[in-house]
Amino acid sequence: MAIDGGKVVEVGPQGSLGKAREHIDAAGYHVIPGAVDVHFHCRAPSHPERGTFETETKAAAVGGVTTVLEMPISDPPCSTPEVLRARKELGERECHVDFGLFAGGAVDNVSQAEALIAAGAIAFKIFTHAPPQDRLHEFDGLWTQGEDDLYGALEAISSTGYVTTVHAENQPLIELFAKITLDGDRSARPPVVEAAEIGLVGSLAAATGARVHIAHMTSELSVRALQGARHAGADITGETCPHYLVFDEKEIERFGSYVKVAPPLRPPRDLVALWDALRNEEVHIVASDHAPFTPAEKRDAPYSTAPQGLPGVEIMVPVILDATARGELTLERAVSLLTDAPARRFGLYPRKGTIRPGADADVVIWDSQASNTLRVDSFVSQAGGAALPYDGMVLSGRIRRTLLRGRTVHHDGAVIGPAGGRFLSPDVTG
Repeated sequence: MAIDGGKVVEVGPQGSLGKAREHIDAAGYHVIPGAVDVHFHCRAPSHPERGTFETETKAAAVGGVTTVLEMPISDPPCSTPEVLRARKELGERECHVDFGLFAGGAVDNVSQAEALIAAGAIAFKIFTHAPPQDRLHEFDGLWTQGEDDLYGALEAISSTGYVTTVHAENQPLIELFAKITLDGDRSARPPVVEAAEIGLVGSLAAATGARVHIAHMTSELSVRALQGARHAGADITGETCPHYLVFDEKEIERFGSYVKVAPPLRPPRDLVALWDALRNEEVHIVASDHAPFTPAEKRDAPYSTAPQGLPGVEIMVPVILDATARGELTLERAVSLLTDAPARRFGLYPRKGTIRPGADADVVIWDSQASNTLRVDSFVSQAGGAALPYDGMVLSGRIRRTLLRGRTVHHDGAVIGPAGGRFLSPDVTG
């Protein structure tokens, strides 16, 4: 591969590309595109104790992720053009990988959606359940309060051609199960809460022509709901996350609040169903849902009230590539789930997600023969201590080097150079 000006300019056999100013010997390694993480939380500039654009995109670089699309939960929330522009300026100063910004999707009209696009939104995000009462201000413009609000938002966004990512959980069912169960949040959110909302979102997507993406799918029931919506004509895709593929609900007894995520971890049979869905192209993308909290925030709260999320951006690629050694996925399928599939869905392909002439030279060099034991105390994320469930996990393969637009930004665990991430907007025809 030949790189010039941050772009791939030629791909050919070893020795066929002529002399170069710098030569990187990747003999014996796999060379793959940098990953595109379409579900990344940082919340900058609020809560710097949990992580900043600087610290969390350094973690991305170490994890082989060269593009992050950041979710709009922040204080203030990214649901106005003014906030979006301010976050863009902060990211351009601090990010070590390229980045895009989601905007709050609970819009009332097309003009509101277009104003957010003009400010640079990569896509939109909607929650279909109520946020915690003490965090309502962080979700302003991000959640819909009923089917009518959701329909109106999707109808407004549909004319723009932009994708709307939906956190699909049904609020009335959450409230129902909260009344009839004994162990709080865990049983108040069974798979039907998620699957029923995916069915509703899919129906509204088909009716409005909206392009919809379902975040963090967790269960076989949800996979079937997604497939039903696709068969009915909805332009809808789905993702799952590493923690839903390697941890099941038994880990709640072991790790408690450290594995509090939303939707919650599921029984082992759902992990099997998710791996099947990834192999069969019924779930289309793997994303990290990187959600940094301090170890104390996770440790000191009971499960029912603990913050939801795990730091995952630096382990996503290693966990999915490890699956190729275990026979869960082919290497081609694993790489596609992390690179070209997310880039295509969010309008970044072929700039991102591929190694071909004209693409950004975002490259990961992966040593499939090495062993990698995850250690919380060596995580780069500022919230790494909250990743306790991953501590001691042994994976096959190790990321040796990460290049962002032809420049080495990580080499054997060390972050190289200053921040140099660029802000991304989509090609909605991509």
